[in-house]
Amino acid sequence: MGGAPRALRRVPPVGDPGEVRLDPQGGLTTPALVLGAGTAAANALAYVTAAVLARATGPAVYGELAALVALGIIGNVPATALQLVVARRTAAAGTGRDLRGIRAAAVTTAGLLLICVLLSPLLNAALDLHGLTAPLVLGLTLVPQTLTGALFGDLLGRSAYGRLATAYVLAAAGRLVAAGTVAALGGSVVQILLAVAGAGVLTLFLTVLLCGLHRPVRSLTAAEAPPWRELVGAGAVTGGVLVLTNLDLLMARAFLEPSAAGAYAVGSLFAKAAFWAPNFVTVLVYPRLASGTGVRRALVRAMALTVAIGGVIVLVTALTARPIISATSGSEYLDHATYPVTFAVLGALFALAQLLLLSSVAMTDRRAEGLVWVAIAVEAVAMSLNHRSGAAILAVAVSINLLLVLAGLVLRRRDLVVTT
Repeated sequence: MGGAPRALRRVPPVGDPGEVRLDPQGGLTTPALVLGAGTAAANALAYVTAAVLARATGPAVYGELAALVALGIIGNVPATALQLVVARRTAAAGTGRDLRGIRAAAVTTAGLLLICVLLSPLLNAALDLHGLTAPLVLGLTLVPQTLTGALFGDLLGRSAYGRLATAYVLAAAGRLVAAGTVAALGGSVVQILLAVAGAGVLTLFLTVLLCGLHRPVRSLTAAEAPPWRELVGAGAVTGGVLVLTNLDLLMARAFLEPSAAGAYAVGSLFAKAAFWAPNFVTVLVYPRLASGTGVRRALVRAMALTVAIGGVIVLVTALTARPIISATSGSEYLDHATYPVTFAVLGALFALAQLLLLSSVAMTDRRAEGLVWVAIAVEAVAMSLNHRSGAAILAVAVSINLLLVLAGLVLRRRDLVVTT
């Protein structure tokens, strides 16, 4: 859930009767706060899932599983884009419902499966996945998740924040129960992924019920094509953020020994905590930024809160890293999981970079798209040249994300400086 969804509210129309405007106060309403709480709860469950899997599988196996999970997160880019596009189109449909994005999701899932089939040999060789089965099963997990992403957009577009928050939590809880149970019973990586796929199907069914798809929908004409261009645009930055926040983990799996890659994956849990903890801030501030009203005040407050939460995570990590690792992941990681504070700093940088990048998207600044993908390319090249240890990979990730934050501040400098 690395990208923030748009909390849309219909307000009295101005100009075009079909126009959808963002309520300037949208980010501070009780329903929006409920959505923020649901997002935070889902992120917390995702963190617990990662810790449970790390403890149940051990460093070598968890390194492989964490790499596959990172690929799965990147594979969810279409689901995130679908959520944004379907939300906007559903809101524009008024009392009806526009299902073009939902129908596009079905085509997208077929494309994702084909990509997984074609890339399976490459992924197996690059990430040492012990065969083609795991990346193929990973593709199966993306099918229900992509379809569910479109349904999330339907709920968001109809301002059904409570039901959307419920769906978020159900999805995360389902993954925790399914994957955690299979891992605790000694299941293999493939069996854990199959359990995740099963949980995804159940989540899809429950989300269909939450959406109430038995209700009337807006009919389509032959001229109304699926929103492919919108999907690409929506996925450019949110997808870039997901890739950037998982790239170091994939590089660690590709270049380090299995046990070292597993240790790096456990260390990255501190980065995930610092990244996920302030995620709700972006969810709540996004509509205010998109409305164009009170931008400077909203952005400054959001940045301050994001930095504060990140600082708390870093401080807590510095004081309690070893007991946290021992309690959540197991004592076998203690001798290998190094630099937890640096990982926490990296996560805080992830969160701040995401806020700045998505604030640019909210204000229709297309420069953010190029910026995030340039950062990804530079980081990938730098890690390919300097991967002698986990510390080296981590140092590159911190450096690139620090530069990205600084570049994001430059993009938003006019919104942050008081003009006289």
